[in-house]
Amino acid sequence: MALDPTFVPDLHGWSDRHLRTMSPLDKARVRHELLEYPVELTQRWIGEQVGLTDAERDAIKFYDAEAIDMSEAARVAKKKGKRATQAQQRRELKDGATPRTRCRARLREQNPEISTTTWYRQNPGEPRA
Repeated sequence: MALDPTFVPDLHGWSDRHLRTMSPLDKARVRHELLEYPVELTQRWIGEQVGLTDAERDAIKFYDAEAIDMSEAARVAKKKGKRATQAQQRRELKDGATPRTRCRARLREQNPEISTTTWYRQNPGEPRA
């Protein structure tokens, strides 16, 4: 679908929905200011406006904004590490393989004194490997 080059954004419907408590004169002022001084909404701009740090972003899972306390290199490194982890998980799950964190041998290493059946009975939320 091609973008219409003659499209002009209309803020009347937007202001009626989002600025309900304002008087019509104040709504007109806001519409005029938005048209006169447009702001490009980017992920970085949103992060700067809310003062979003990386820890906050991960805690609330707000991935539509960039964290302001990370450099571009750190952001790329984090994304690369996340992709590597996801790729490793896909490889482990391929062909019905048990993920290494839930395999019986790993459970035996963590709790050598109990049997696998006892461990699953004590941890009912865990899926069987």
